[in-house]
Amino acid sequence: MPSERRKISIDYVMDKASGPHFSGLHTPTASADANAPNHPFVIGVSGGTADSFYRGLTAEELKRVHEYNFDHPDAFDTEQLLNYVLTLKSGQSVQVPIYDFKHHQRSSDSFRQVNASDVIILEGILVFHDQRVRNLMNMRIFVDTDDDVRLSRRIKRDTVERGREVSSVLEQYAKFVKPAFDEFVLPSKKYADVIIPRGGENHVAIDLIVQHIHTKLGQHDLCKIYPNAYIIQSTFQITGMHTLIRDREISKHDFVFYSDRLIPLVVEHGLGHLPFTEKQVITPTGSMYTGVDFCKKLCGVSIVRRLQFSVLFFLYLLERFSLRACCKGIKIGKILIHRDGDDGKQLIYEKLPKDISERHVLLLDPVLATGNSANHAIELLIQKGVPESHIIFLNLISAPEGIHRVCKRFPSLKIVTSEIDVALNGEFRVIPAPTTASPPPAPPSLLPPTTSATAIPSLTCALQCPHFESCSGCTHEFNLHRPVIVDEASNFFKSLGVSDFTFDSCRLWGWRCRAKLAVRGLSENPLIGLYEEGSHNVVDIPQCKAHHPNINAAVELLRKGIRELNIEPYDEDEGTGDLRYVQMAVTTYNTALPAAERYRNGRVQVSLVWNSRNEKSSNSDKLNALANFLWRNAGPRSNLHLIHSVWANFQTSTNNIIFGNRWRHLLGERDFWEHVGGIDMSLDPSSFGQANTRAFDNLLRKLHKYVPFGASVADLYAGSGVIGLSLAATKKCRSVKCIEINKESRPSFEKSVDRLPKSIEGSISWHNADTSIDPLSWLVGSDVIVVDPPRKGLDTSLIDALRTISSHKVKPSLKGRSSSNIKEEKRPWVLRERERAKEASVQVGRETVSEDPQSLPETLIYISCGWESFKEDCKALLTNKSWRLEKAHGFNFFPGTQSIEVLAVFKRSLKKKKTGKKKKKQG
Repeated sequence: MPSERRKISIDYVMDKASGPHFSGLHTPTASADANAPNHPFVIGVSGGTADSFYRGLTAEELKRVHEYNFDHPDAFDTEQLLNYVLTLKSGQSVQVPIYDFKHHQRSSDSFRQVNASDVIILEGILVFHDQRVRNLMNMRIFVDTDDDVRLSRRIKRDTVERGREVSSVLEQYAKFVKPAFDEFVLPSKKYADVIIPRGGENHVAIDLIVQHIHTKLGQHDLCKIYPNAYIIQSTFQITGMHTLIRDREISKHDFVFYSDRLIPLVVEHGLGHLPFTEKQVITPTGSMYTGVDFCKKLCGVSIVRRLQFSVLFFLYLLERFSLRACCKGIKIGKILIHRDGDDGKQLIYEKLPKDISERHVLLLDPVLATGNSANHAIELLIQKGVPESHIIFLNLISAPEGIHRVCKRFPSLKIVTSEIDVALNGEFRVIPAPTTASPPPAPPSLLPPTTSATAIPSLTCALQCPHFESCSGCTHEFNLHRPVIVDEASNFFKSLGVSDFTFDSCRLWGWRCRAKLAVRGLSENPLIGLYEEGSHNVVDIPQCKAHHPNINAAVELLRKGIRELNIEPYDEDEGTGDLRYVQMAVTTYNTALPAAERYRNGRVQVSLVWNSRNEKSSNSDKLNALANFLWRNAGPRSNLHLIHSVWANFQTSTNNIIFGNRWRHLLGERDFWEHVGGIDMSLDPSSFGQANTRAFDNLLRKLHKYVPFGASVADLYAGSGVIGLSLAATKKCRSVKCIEINKESRPSFEKSVDRLPKSIEGSISWHNADTSIDPLSWLVGSDVIVVDPPRKGLDTSLIDALRTISSHKVKPSLKGRSSSNIKEEKRPWVLRERERAKEASVQVGRETVSEDPQSLPETLIYISCGWESFKEDCKALLTNKSWRLEKAHGFNFFPGTQSIEVLAVFKRSLKKKKTGKKKKKQG
């Protein structure tokens, strides 16, 4: 149990760890940007009390408070503890509740402000009990104090500080405290990294802990995450040599000279991680010296690429010479890997020692970039029988993407480097920067006014989000420029004859201008985020680095409103609560402004999904109060200019869909505009909009190249018609038909048409119809078909119609009635569908279009958001050779995930006409 002596010791640790530390060396900062939040070092200490996170007792529990076990795990609010630690790790301050031990309740009006720090100490008797809490700790300390000492301290504390009788303290100790200690606290001792006997009196142990914290604080962030990554200790000499070899004006002679000084330092550091055996020798004076013997079974392996005349080749040679200079007679093998773009998986040649499986291997690569080639080389060594723990990977310069990819995949391997740089650029080259330099910012014109370079989502920023690995909006994929799935896509298209597949990594800042988030938790501690992968557990994502900064600001404002107005988040188990989901979307309403300025000044449309049947339900007052709170605190009359409008969507508790169609406009401007594909597009809350508008704009501009001028286009799964309307405006199409099953998209289509150029002469129409019913009727008469299906892919009936379209024939009319009409009379459900689509259609421009009723589409453009469903649809379309795949392009809509958007272009295979007569058989 805690004591004054022990409290002083913990304060001593914190003071020592956060004070100045001089080692005589130039210690690199943990982050490349001094303003960016570092990864804090979290220390768990078991043996004290977690007073701040006792939950308040219910009225029933208060009646029997003397029988309540405060030392049981159920007495603590572990969920809130987790949330607060995650918030502190993300660089934000928290207000920790204060617990009143006399009334057994939390104080409702007072909190203790805790600011983000480099070191976070989490102290409590049960902090090791929950695995989720343990996983947040970098170091776990168990204070092992004698039972009698703990009891005497408890009696003194409870009688003096809490006004209790000695008898009640002893009774509680015997009944609850000691049994709970034996059952829950003592068993958690096995999870401790350090066990301190005698508690706060053990100053030697405390000094060792302080020194360990100093060491960790001086490390790079990635070395805190991956204990198998090592950076040689930096000095001004090392930084000076890095400065010289990175200078574009350096001479060849100086480059070789200073590289030849740096590389042996890396090699020597790597050799220090090899196993050694004790050895005694006799010195020339006749005395005994006890030392160590070098590892005998050792070899080097160089990763070589076809870059004989590049800088990397010089570094490669220097590494080999440096290794031979440090290790006399060492065997050196080589692995030649060809790199095509970022694809480092094509092995050309390997020559390795025959007994390599019995050796420790020093794997040499001058620069670790994406890690693809390195991983392939490591896999080859493991296949040859080399244990993963016997591989030490040496390189001069590393990119964070490569460190993540290698360390995460091979946790037993060691990486030794002399410097970790900022990131990779769009060409997968390491972006070099001196130790004290900041990461390269985005162009100033593209940054929101309150956004610094540290707010730009990059690899490092993404890792500073504590939710990065659990949130379903992001994944464990750390190569933001080129996810691993791109390699699979490239090989897939290559197998289908498309060898020129391209991938647009898009801009890696301001990724998402639209977010659909679940609202769960409690009114005093709301969780606003996405579901954890494969579950319905909401991951709270405050200040998500993937979202537009104004979305984050709006989310925080909503969080504040929920607390102040006592809005109850939805409870999925009970089906109760007020607020279920929220959609935040950044509008670029004034599309006359330049793109960068629109992005910077974008305001947020807030759409609340309310757990009510309609606006007249019992909790409607809360809804209106929340809408007014948002508008009042961030509307046009404030300095934030965040809220553009507020909408409400009403759902009953039994409704399983996320967003229904019952929308009501509450406050602000009604129309929401985006500028994509060269046109202004109106999107009501019920309309589908792409989260990454900039990446989608790139895709549309690529799509336009495959549609000829004056073509007739059918846009299936059209939504509000953004693809069809952008083609009508830019390609002067003869006709554009937008077919969409959601009737709520019609108003957005009509508003968007009003902003189209007046010079458009073609026919544009929107039809509320189900394309799975008689899909052929929408295909005939069009030159180009565009499909943008949901994640599940195309409807089966549409795939069948596309596969058999080449064999389709339209018979001439019979007495003014086409054969198709006769056929429809025999299928009344199809006739009803066609009539319903006609009634729900919107016609713009010319009423009649000179479409050939017997013409068939020559081009099919498939926009895919579901990679697995696209592969199945693609194979089905190519099965009977009615279509051939001509082009394919990938787009990085969601950096940090294994999700890519694909634009595939198919051409209809025309049957060859039979010419000439059959040859007669000879003799």
